[in-house]
Amino acid sequence: MTAASHSVVMLCDRLLALHAEREQLHLDYGRHEESLCLWLDKAGLRLAEADDLPEGRLLSAISDRLSSSIEESRGLLAELARHRPDKLSEIGATLKVAAALIDPQDEPEVHALISWAAGRVSTAAQATNAASL
Repeated sequence: MTAASHSVVMLCDRLLALHAEREQLHLDYGRHEESLCLWLDKAGLRLAEADDLPEGRLLSAISDRLSSSIEESRGLLAELARHRPDKLSEIGATLKVAAALIDPQDEPEVHALISWAAGRVSTAAQATNAASL
């Protein structure tokens, strides 16, 4: 694998890791937000007072991490767009990112097609690598 190829695959791996992290952060945010709202309601407090509570500070930290993750992803996507993958491993990695970023509920056919293509390219890349050994 060349340095440029390695770079494209590394960008894709980082994008996939950020995507997975954002999904987890969204779940965490929802869980903690619900908990905070219930607690505020029981205590008779307003949402504006939430920042003074540990749960409110946690929500703020999750929100900050989500924002920085989104910013990093945008930068990585812009960098990835400057590369034109030509190796099967690069194309497969790029397709995996595309499949992860397309919401299967919004675009089920597109998601399925890209996921299928990513799998086929990955299989072809593995066969090519095995043949070159």
